[in-house]
Amino acid sequence: MKFNINPITVKNIEAIHPIIVQSESDAYFAQLARKILKELSRNKLIVSNFASRLWTISLKSAAYFEDVVSGLGLFAGFRKMHGKMFGKKLPFLTLSNSYLDNEINLEDLQFLIWMIMQESANEYEDIRFLSAENPDIMPLASMIMDILEQEYETAPENETLRYWLHEHTYDDFFQLRDILKWLHYKSYLSLNYPNYAIERSQQELKKYRKNSLTIPQKQFLCYLESNRIFDAVCSPLAVKAVNWWKEVTTSKQIIDILNTIEYKDYSHYKINESGDGILKILPILNDNETLNVDCSSFDKIDGEKDKEAVFVALVKFKDLWQVNGFISLDNSIDDMIKTAKAEKETDEKTKKSVLFSYEKIMEHTGNKQLVFFKTFDEWVDFRKTIFPSVENLNDPYGNKLKDEENFAVFVHPTAGTTALPYDIARMIKTPDNKLYDKEVADEQGIALLCGVIRLPLELLKYLIENKLLPDVKLNSQRGEAHGRKLIQDNMWFIVRFFQPELFNEDS
Repeated sequence: MKFNINPITVKNIEAIHPIIVQSESDAYFAQLARKILKELSRNKLIVSNFASRLWTISLKSAAYFEDVVSGLGLFAGFRKMHGKMFGKKLPFLTLSNSYLDNEINLEDLQFLIWMIMQESANEYEDIRFLSAENPDIMPLASMIMDILEQEYETAPENETLRYWLHEHTYDDFFQLRDILKWLHYKSYLSLNYPNYAIERSQQELKKYRKNSLTIPQKQFLCYLESNRIFDAVCSPLAVKAVNWWKEVTTSKQIIDILNTIEYKDYSHYKINESGDGILKILPILNDNETLNVDCSSFDKIDGEKDKEAVFVALVKFKDLWQVNGFISLDNSIDDMIKTAKAEKETDEKTKKSVLFSYEKIMEHTGNKQLVFFKTFDEWVDFRKTIFPSVENLNDPYGNKLKDEENFAVFVHPTAGTTALPYDIARMIKTPDNKLYDKEVADEQGIALLCGVIRLPLELLKYLIENKLLPDVKLNSQRGEAHGRKLIQDNMWFIVRFFQPELFNEDS
């Protein structure tokens, strides 16, 4: 069987390295990736099962090898984080007695292949869960392992990248940001969802906001990309790049810097004073907090002395705040204060309203956060008994849910009240849920973890921590009990892998 595919080049290796790093070893690892691809392509069964992803599997297997032999620590950092979160080194897989943290391992390759294939399935199909124990993965991982073991003693180390991860003294914020940007978007263990978030923003801009931008669209997206590094999660574990690097590096100095990193999203500030390379600013509603902004982190703006306020996103690096994106000057400070006060007042009212509804419902249910209804009308009637003076109780839902059945209604003191149909009540097992159906939970419960049916993070926490999804399972060749254990033991990893956006605020 002929297998035609583009060759893997040095540029492909460079593309999964930080932009500031080029290494003499790049040519070797590109050649190794080509060797892996060539060997795998000779196996008809492997080509049949993995054809569309063999190129990526070969490239990332070479990158994993580079990681281990060079002591870069990316996979080791992932393993350490997983261990701290879940008490074991890797999800799904039982590690053999020969597994060594500082060596190449068959189980690591199994996980890497699963990750690539699962992400591909999520991108191009309706979300479906692939088993990491898929019998087709083992022979593929074994073939790659054989090649890597042959290369192990003679492989060069990427000393340049190891230096930037473990040895460099970071006095320049933008150098530090370049490494974090790589971890967030482009390393071999970085998933594609951060890049897709930027793509979605670009599409939205084309549709709705292009004409309202005061800066070029490309520049705006660049700023958005830079701020996501600090504001959103990445990696298979849905953690921020700052936290991942802390587990990767062996440098106390780098860890100390990362521990002091703070991020403030775009907001308005009052200008207090400017001089000696420092711009002193104050939050609009807080005169007691002065932020010292490094003027070298942004281009000089004409007319700065005549302005009263700035609009900016900030990152604290060591003892100074750095502008992370664009900075805009303004004079309308009174309007800003008025707007900020109104927003704060609205936010406080919303919080009080949510808490009031929560307390009333909890009082009515006997402190049950989760209640179930067969029909939408039953749910509306329930609300009418608690809030008899409120009219049009079904208005927030329109007519979308009127024909749905088997509602689970969850109340939370800060997240509010969520009513979820789509047979969810049949998948949640509680002593008082007469709608529960084990067969439905067996077959469809995994959809709650994978995000096919979207749940608030607070509800997922409630379900998992209270063990209310005990029958959710994965079809396994090793039997139903094993398939159930695979899911029960890895629930939070599954949620983080499939629904990382839930953790942007929670992280």
